[in-house]
Amino acid sequence: MGLRPTHLGYAYQDLLTALRMVDLAVGRARSVTVDTKMFVGDRFDDITCEWGTGRRERLQIKHTDHDRVLSAESFIKDSRGLRLDLLFSSIDRDLTSQPATSHRLVVRDTEPDEPDLMRVLQPVSSGIDPGPALHGLGSKRFRFDAAALRAHNP
Repeated sequence: MGLRPTHLGYAYQDLLTALRMVDLAVGRARSVTVDTKMFVGDRFDDITCEWGTGRRERLQIKHTDHDRVLSAESFIKDSRGLRLDLLFSSIDRDLTSQPATSHRLVVRDTEPDEPDLMRVLQPVSSGIDPGPALHGLGSKRFRFDAAALRAHNP
């Protein structure tokens, strides 16, 4: 397999980081922290941004070097660092000390088509849509439905 996918992943992360640095330079952001784990088990260590509004946002970025559909396996196994229970544990721990923080996964995958995953991962409704993770970049946004997760026990 080689290191090509890893290098592409770092290039993708570097590009998104550069865009956050532009936010910092033009005054939309107060600070940008890159590649820093805030605690043991932190899963959102790629970019932490403190916005001018006082909000705090943490991004975990996952790139793939080929087109693939976002699958349930991404959240069941930990080969991509996205195992769902560990993500939730990380969010819970972070919110204990920083309650006004949003956590976002940014993936290159296409939207899911597995019925089991689609049952618990829903498109974000327009009333609560935070917009794209990066200004001016089109994306589709999804969120896990806690009630559906409990009901379907995937």
